[in-house]
Amino acid sequence: ETNGSYPGLPEMFPLIDQLIIDCKQIDPDKHKAATGISNVRILENLTQAAGNHPRVHIRVPMIGKVNDSQEDVQNFIRFFRKLAGPNVTFEILTYHEYGKNKWEQCGLNYQMGDAHIDSRKAAEARQAFRDAGLNYQTT
Repeated sequence: ETNGSYPGLPEMFPLIDQLIIDCKQIDPDKHKAATGISNVRILENLTQAAGNHPRVHIRVPMIGKVNDSQEDVQNFIRFFRKLAGPNVTFEILTYHEYGKNKWEQCGLNYQMGDAHIDSRKAAEARQAFRDAGLNYQTT
């Protein structure tokens, strides 16, 4: 399980039974604004994985005001269609605050604010993935 940013990830494919990669944003500017890093390596690794690894599961952690717009969903679909194959599955996860207590225990200010999304919006995005012919799998 990875965010896909490690440059040496493709070299590790033979050692990994199932590769699970989170993809937070397709738009490079939005990705950098939300995460602080470029998504170029992540998208390259996703492409390499889809073409070379036997079991790839790509997850989109849907985050309110970060990647939950209709435009974002369509951008994911356009990019993921290029990766689709019998070895690639897709999933949309909804934002959670499981790590919030850890931040607070470390004396840090949890900075995400209210990033929850409406369950209807998540269901519509999941259906859009299915309607686009993506191999949707819930884990």
